[in-house]
Parts: sequence; structure tokens; C-alpha cells
Amino acid sequence: MTKPGVPPAAFCFTHRTARASPVWRARQFHNQPAESHLHGFLVQMWTAVRAETNGRLDVTVYPQNARILAWHMPGTFGAERRVSICRRRAAARH
Repeated sequence: MTKPGVPPAAFCFTHRTARASPVWRARQFHNQPAESHLHGFLVQMWTAVRAETNGRLDVTVYPQNARILAWHMPGTFGAERRVSICRRRAAARH
């Protein structure tokens, strides 16, 4: 389940050229746990894409945003904790 206005996933693409054919590597991050249906479906989808492109497009899926603390992005892992800490500190000053 995602929050309103927050995209459920993010992509990061890199391109590496080889002599025979270009190879694209990408990472997909999403905020669901590895046990979620979303993660399983994404892994299946990108495995099929990898097979159909003969490995020329290789996407790795990372659940829970790979536990990257991105407090500046609402809805990402750690954002809510960071906001609550800031609010407590501000309340303590007054």
C-alpha cells in the first residue's frame, strides 16, 4: 500500500556499451517488504524481460527501498521517523 502522491517505485538506469550489443542495468526500488506480492511480481516481470532481451536489460529489484534512509523524501523508509524526531526537538525548545 502506498501513500497518496508517493510513487510506489523508483528506477535508476545505467548504460554500458559492449562491442556486440549494449547492456542496460537498472535498479528498481519499492517501499514494500520482500514478502509482499508486489516484490514477487516485480521480480517475475524483470526476470521475463531479462530473458526476452537476452540479458541486454538487467533490472534488480530492491524491497523496502534497500533500507536507504531518505528522510527528505516523504513515504520513504525513515522519513516518518526523521519528521517525528524534528517535531519532538522543536516542541522541547518551546
